[in-house]
Amino acid sequence: VVKRFQAAYPDVQVHWTEGRNTELVDQLLNGDIDFAPEVDEVKNENIQAFIWGKEMVILAVPCNAPINNRLKKYRFTAEDIHDRRHLSDETPAVKPEAFANEPFILLREGNDSYKRGLAICQDAGFVPHVAMTVDSLMTSYYLAAEGNGVAFIRDSILYYADLTDKLYFYKIDHPLTVRNVYLYYRNARLSRTAEAFLGFMQGEK
Repeated sequence: VVKRFQAAYPDVQVHWTEGRNTELVDQLLNGDIDFAPEVDEVKNENIQAFIWGKEMVILAVPCNAPINNRLKKYRFTAEDIHDRRHLSDETPAVKPEAFANEPFILLREGNDSYKRGLAICQDAGFVPHVAMTVDSLMTSYYLAAEGNGVAFIRDSILYYADLTDKLYFYKIDHPLTVRNVYLYYRNARLSRTAEAFLGFMQGEK
């Protein structure tokens, strides 16, 4: 999306920074950044947002995990996810309790993916065995690919990242697996460049 924006506005430079949601909120309020795409809901009278899109949380499981043999009819390859085959209502979703005995790679506490993943497991009647905690979904994706455990990831990772043959992916039968993606910005007068970017993003929904 940023590449398309810069092609339309070649004189504008867009710089990215990565941080936790609380850090991004502070940076927005301080004027250090203009926009923050985020899945967490931010409630602050000085910040506005619009729903830019939706994404699905899926489970990435190392291919060498024995559980894959029992769940053949549910599993997807990276190519399947890349081609959006999991989004069809005709493709089955697996009950989360099937993974109750697997080691989990979770994001650190305070992150939406941590809260969402924990709630999915608890609703299924188990507390996940946490093998490790990390700071980003991409880190959990690559650690899962190396066989360190199963990980909740966003399906859009497979739309853009290098596809792997080391993981199978599962659509989980739980309403929390679908979430909004918000674009946040200050509740203040925007610069002409920021207004152009906001309009562009709204058109890219």
